[in-house]
Amino acid sequence: MPHYFFDIDANGDHTHDEVGLPFSSKIQFRKAAVATLPALALRDRDAEGGNRNYSISVRDERGQVVYTASLTFDDAFHH
Repeated sequence: MPHYFFDIDANGDHTHDEVGLPFSSKIQFRKAAVATLPALALRDRDAEGGNRNYSISVRDERGQVVYTASLTFDDAFHH
């Protein structure tokens, strides 16, 4: 089964995946990538308000980017 690697950028903090995960289809790795983005935003829920950006790039075993997704989370108090 092919391995795919998830490189993550969370507000400028970049993580390069060296291990990868096996997926049998594009749909499976897409679902995993899409689920990761809100989980990252939730992890940062205690951060100061404002604009936070999250992105994920999925690479195949050849190192080619085969999928990208991003999420922008913006929150602010109103007086």
